[in-house]
Amino acid sequence: MELKPGYKQTEVGVIPEGWDCVHIGDVAETSSGATPPRAKQQEYFDRGTTLWVKTLDLNNSSILETDECVTPSALQQTSLRLYPSGSVLVAMYGGFNQIGRTGMLTKDATINQALTAIRPDQSRLSSRLLLNYLNFRVEYWKSVASSSRKDPNITGRDVREFPIPLPPLREQEAAGEALQDIEDQILMFGELIDKKTKIKQAAMQELLTGKRRLPGFEGEWEVKRLGEICEIGMGRTPSRLDERMWGSGHPWLSIADLQKKVVSESKEQITEIAAALMSIVRKGTLLMSFKLSIGRLCFAGCDLFTNEAICSFNRLTANPDYLYYALGRTDFSLYGKQAVKGYTLNKESLNLVEVELPSQDEQTAIATVLSDMDSELLDLEARCEKCPRAQAGDDARAAYRQDAAEMKISTILDHIDNGHIALPEFQRGYVWNRDQLRGLFDSLYKRHLVDGLLVWATESQPGTLAYDFADPDTGEQRAVFDLAWPNGIQEELSQPVAVLLNEGEETLGIASAAGYRCFTTPAAFKTYVVREILSVPMPG
Repeated sequence: MELKPGYKQTEVGVIPEGWDCVHIGDVAETSSGATPPRAKQQEYFDRGTTLWVKTLDLNNSSILETDECVTPSALQQTSLRLYPSGSVLVAMYGGFNQIGRTGMLTKDATINQALTAIRPDQSRLSSRLLLNYLNFRVEYWKSVASSSRKDPNITGRDVREFPIPLPPLREQEAAGEALQDIEDQILMFGELIDKKTKIKQAAMQELLTGKRRLPGFEGEWEVKRLGEICEIGMGRTPSRLDERMWGSGHPWLSIADLQKKVVSESKEQITEIAAALMSIVRKGTLLMSFKLSIGRLCFAGCDLFTNEAICSFNRLTANPDYLYYALGRTDFSLYGKQAVKGYTLNKESLNLVEVELPSQDEQTAIATVLSDMDSELLDLEARCEKCPRAQAGDDARAAYRQDAAEMKISTILDHIDNGHIALPEFQRGYVWNRDQLRGLFDSLYKRHLVDGLLVWATESQPGTLAYDFADPDTGEQRAVFDLAWPNGIQEELSQPVAVLLNEGEETLGIASAAGYRCFTTPAAFKTYVVREILSVPMPG
């Protein structure tokens, strides 16, 4: 294939003439860590303050905390060494799901022997870009590991010989920052989920106790026992010795199947022969586990059967959705009998469980509010799960909070002076009077907690999460885009962009017809930013 002018073929693929192709060992130092003797747990680990990174601490992103820390004695008396902030870590063994996992230190830390630490020459190689490139090429590690003679693994030599493209440092830093910004935008889904979850928990606490009443409702609540408002049914397990009982046919739930609000599928099924000997649970029935993992609740998504650790609430005189939320905050230990593994419930004790009940109409209203909150959370969680690195969300949010918490007021004012931070019109003097302004700065001076400051950087155009796309003529909402730049990433210089993860053809069609450049995977979106916004060719 003929190369475009200004490009060359290398070990990592076609790259610009101005780039180099090097091995990690050419531009970085590498070494692995150690594990202090566990026999000296108290001396080497207990109350340790220095991070000690293991494979499971790796998150393919910035590392802010670890499961274990080590003490100064461990550093002084063992072969542990301290690696500086900016070191990039790679997992060398632990199975195919672990090999090639990465992380970047944000503070000095130690590591165990399953990891290789890469300490880039910062004058030649950006840690951030190296981290992203290693994540981009994670499948390479698996191909290397599969060729090992023993258990799958990679070695320090494999890491040193790993080929990478090497742009000029300025381009590395720009690309690394751009990729991190994109990732942060996607990970912000997690922060929104946290916020919505807390709002829901507060609403449950108030609405299910009568501390806050919905508009139009008044009057006393009454306390009733489950035995007064329903008939409690029990499941059973067909004989494991009779093969005729087990096979395709009917869903049969165990506690492990109770993972969602509505459950229709089970790990095991029973046959028609077994079903004929059991009581069926009808679609829409409220179910609850009352042994081992007590208090798991769900609704039957179809006609099904359950084992003897799950009960069903039949002939309910209360609103089933309301009861779902009310039982979800019930302390069942008050009704259980002590057993070897905690406490246990039976049909007799379940009948005695007390529930606070408002009128039927208020039950329905409360359940509707909480169900709407659940639907919103499920939608956000589904969007978040589409992101391949959503598991790093907690770390990214913690980093954001840490950076914000450590920013000095003088630094904020400097950012305002140089135009990096702008003051929005709604925060100007006609909204805040002088007493309020004095109170704000007095609180800052006394180091009181500030809930938040609204800021934006003038250099970039942030995308909008869960962007509501409306018909420009009628104003009617037509779709919700996971992440969108309606004016382009480079405002008015590039076309509108929408990231649509696992959306249907209808949403894709709406976005495309409106002139949006659509991306259905984070990888495709990152490639677009690097190649067309930053004008940096991707390797390969």
